[in-house]
This record gives sequence, structure tokens and C-alpha cells, in this order.
Amino acid sequence: MKKQITLPQMILLNVINFGLVCFWSFDGAAMPLLLTSKFGLTNTQIGAIIGIGKLMIGLSLFFGIYSDLTQAKWGKRRPLMLIGGIVAAPLIALIPHMPSVWVLIILMTFIYFFIQFAAVPYFALVPEVTPNEKLGTVNAFFSAFGGIGTMVAYAVLLMVVYSVNKPLAFYILAAVHLAGTIITVVSIKELPAPPPEKGNKLRLGWNFTKDIIAEMPSLKELTWFLVMNFFFWLALGAFISFFTKLTEYYINIPGTQGGLVLGIVVVISVILAVPVGMLGDKVSRKAILMIGLILIAVGLTTGYFVVGPTSSVSGLNLGTEKDVRAAAENYGIDVSQADFSMFLPELLSPPSDINEDKMLDDKKSDALRWCLNGELEPDKCETAIAAVMGDDNPALAATAAAVKAIRPRIDAETGKVLKIMLLVIGFTALGLTICFIITATVLPTLMNEDKMGLYMGLYSTITGIGELISGVLAGFVIDRTLAASIPAFGYRWLFVQGAVFVVLAIIALCKVTYIPKATDPTVTDLIKAGKKTLGVRRS
Repeated sequence: MKKQITLPQMILLNVINFGLVCFWSFDGAAMPLLLTSKFGLTNTQIGAIIGIGKLMIGLSLFFGIYSDLTQAKWGKRRPLMLIGGIVAAPLIALIPHMPSVWVLIILMTFIYFFIQFAAVPYFALVPEVTPNEKLGTVNAFFSAFGGIGTMVAYAVLLMVVYSVNKPLAFYILAAVHLAGTIITVVSIKELPAPPPEKGNKLRLGWNFTKDIIAEMPSLKELTWFLVMNFFFWLALGAFISFFTKLTEYYINIPGTQGGLVLGIVVVISVILAVPVGMLGDKVSRKAILMIGLILIAVGLTTGYFVVGPTSSVSGLNLGTEKDVRAAAENYGIDVSQADFSMFLPELLSPPSDINEDKMLDDKKSDALRWCLNGELEPDKCETAIAAVMGDDNPALAATAAAVKAIRPRIDAETGKVLKIMLLVIGFTALGLTICFIITATVLPTLMNEDKMGLYMGLYSTITGIGELISGVLAGFVIDRTLAASIPAFGYRWLFVQGAVFVVLAIIALCKVTYIPKATDPTVTDLIKAGKKTLGVRRS
């Protein structure tokens, strides 16, 4: 029998989610930019590397099994949460100092492993200490702390700290993650649990896996709900991986300013988290979830048509002579005396930090692109251009003047797109908030409570696989369509992929005929009552 959970306990239970979500949000926003600027990787390669994290999420089933079989003095969830936080935090701080992409891949593999090693037991702990009638409210706090973590990741770490000091951003991220973990682990006590089965954990884990295979046919509602979740992350995973690159390399505003747009999602999530969670405790959770998915589908479809195509700058590579001259010609600016031929995608020699972010990885083409997209202030552009061309270059003055003349036109164009994108993403964020909160509320009610860790691990595994496929697919399509100069896709593919898979998620949700309301029996209740099917009552 679950304890009644108090308001302070709800808060302390979810503090760890602040650090977890802060990590994943910053990782999704900053790593594509870092991998591009530091190592010059393609979108396909970036999708694969970020996909390592999704692969580790894909291993969550085994983390869940291990957690279910663990019995320590502190319980079976909290020790694993603490180990994950203590190991991952110092490794996060090392990310910006990796000398090669292969060393970074090894480091990120360990980080992603231990982040998820802590997350899965936590996901199982939440419903274990929360009665069904309070799940909506508890998950509202879960979402609120996640929203605050995302806000810190985007508005503080990405937009402010990362743009001026990349290493410091990772140091703060490591500290935030560790602090959140310790607070929850120390503050929350687990309910007494029966002793785990004795025997080899690998063999027991395999037996648990066979149990899932045997039980899933009788849990058709859970099966279809997990299919819905799979399609949902096939849609959303691409945005997590490439949104900041969409802003920097398609819309042509600094990728760090993508945090402003993503911050809209966070603000809406924080504002609506508790109301949506409480509403989910009172009315049909399926109906609310369906509304959320429809809002996302409409928002992404709209985004494809209005985010970018209205701007003459969208899709231009402002680090290349060809596209910069095309932009100048479009605006009627004479750049015949300028020389853009020296702005090549190669490191400055000697290595230089022209954007003053404490990293010596700036390329010659970066100087041109940053001066045109607003990354560098106008008074710093002449110095940046001179660092590439040399102070004695006869075309230096004409080139600097041309950049100065083009930049206001680009600012005007990208400013319009930014406003449109804020509206579109804000609308879509309504649906995302609903889906995040209600999904977290519904899942435990469709699972066998005796194997909560196992099924939460299965859910995370499906989520991770969806994100992995989504990121790799998006990176591949973006690279191929950019290479083939297909303007209908490129980075706009994110909207297409998102809308298509959300529609498939809606279809899958229609197959879920029973989603318990707060007062309805859960799967565990039905199993204890001897029910073999869930088609007893309809949501």
C-alpha cells in the first residue's frame, strides 16, 4: 500500500529531474554546435554520435531489471541513482577538453551510460511512492522541475555562458546534475520492498525479459501506448538533435539564440505543468493526450510552410563566398571590391579565439558567418576579418565595408523569421507540455506494479530507440538533400519528419481503448482482481 505523499515530498522527489533534464537539454542544444565547430562533422555523423546517448536510453530495459533485482540498505532505486550521478558529473566537466572526436565518443558513451543508469531507477521510484490519485500532480512537479532545468540549460548555460565560455558551461552543468541527484537521494525514502529473488542476476534478468514477452500480449493497452510513444519520439528526436543547427545554418541566427525559442517551450511547460497535471487527475487522460498530439501536428505542419521560406536569407551558407555574394546581389549592394575567397572552412593560423568563447577552434569561414549572422558585435568584426585576411591586405577595408553593409539586411530578414518561429514553437509547446505530463501520468497505470522498474526500463528503451532512429534519419536526410540542393527539405525536413510521425502516434493512440482515469482501476488493480483483459471500462 502506497503512502500518502505530501507537498514537500513531491518537490524533493523531483529535484533530481532538474539536473537530468538540464543535461539532456544542454546536450541536445550544444553538442551539435560543438561537434560542428570543433571537429567539422556532418549532420549524419552528429546524429550518430548523439545517438550513442539514445542507445544508452535503449538499454534502459536492462537498467530497470537490474534496479528491480537490487536490494541495498537504502533500497533498490536510490543507490543506483547516487552512483550514476557521482560518476557522470566529473565526466561531463571534461567534455570541452577532449583532443579528438574518438576520445570524445568514448567519454560521451560513459556519460550517457551513467546518466541513464541513474534515471531509470528514478522513473520507477516516482510511481512507487505516489498513489494513483496523486500521479497527475506529482508528474506536474516532475515536469515543472524538468522545465526549470531546460530553462537553465537554454537561457543560462547556452545563451549566456556557452557563448562566452564553453568550458564553464559544462562545469556548471556537472555541478547542477550532481546537486540535484544528491538532494533527492538523501531526502526521499523508499517503501519497504520484498527481498529480491536469489540467484544469478543475469539469469534472473533474462527470466524477467521472458516475463515481458509472455505478459505483453495480455497488456494490449500498454503495447499500443508504447507504440504511440515510439512514434512520438521518432518525431521529436530530430528536433532535439538538430534544432540549434536549424537556427544557425538555415535561419542564420546564432545557434545559441535557439535557446530563446526553446525557452518558449520551457516557459509554457512551467506555467501549464501543474494545471495540466491536476486536470489529468480529474478528466479523461486519453482525450487530453489526443488534444496534445493534434496541437503538435498542426504546429509542425505550419512551421514547415512559415519558418524560413519567407526569408531570402534562409538556407544560405554565410561562411561561403558564393552565398554571401548572392545575398549582396539580392540586396543591391556592390561588393565587387571585396575579397571573400580567403574565408575557408579551415582553422585560423595561428589558432585564434575570435568569438572569445575560451576555445581555440575558430575557422576562417566562421569569421565571415559570425559577422553576418550577429554572433560577433560589429566593432569586433573588423578585427575578425583582419585575422583572416591580414592587416596589410589591400581588400581588407572593402571587405569589412561590404560585410557592414550586408549585415543590417540579414538582421531584418532573420528577425522576422525569429518572431514567426517563436509563435509556431509556442503553439507547438502547448501540445508538448500536455503530452509530456499526461504520458508520465498514464504509463504507471498501464504497468504491472510488481515489475515497475522493468516496464519503466522498457518504456525508456523504446524512447531511446525512437530518438536514436530519429536523429540518424534526420541527419542522413538533411545531409543528402543539402548536397542535392533540394530547398523543400534540408533542415526543413525536421518539420516534415515531426508532423508525419506525430500523425502515426495519433493513430496508435486511437488503438488504446482503456486509459484509467484517476478513479479507475489500474492494470495492477485489474490483475489483482483476476481480470484477464483491460476492456472492462473505456476511457
